[in-house]
Amino acid sequence: MGGRIYFDNNGLLLTDMELLNRLQMLKRKIADEKDVACFLIATDKILVKLATQKPITKNEFISIKELKVLLKNGLKIMDKYFYRK
Repeated sequence: MGGRIYFDNNGLLLTDMELLNRLQMLKRKIADEKDVACFLIATDKILVKLATQKPITKNEFISIKELKVLLKNGLKIMDKYFYRK
């Protein structure tokens, strides 16, 4: 996996591994349905941050730097890969 799992100062796991696994399965499913590479849906780094920070609001969601970049470029990606068929 490409994302860094997070621990607190006491060595306790902060990343929700069950959530991370579900996000990875969803990413693969969407990529298969759209017939695109998984990294075009989301990187493992983004999924790890989602599973660690667990954003609830839209502002929390888009505050994840890597996700903001993906969303910013999302229209280009969708035009090029998702709507080509």
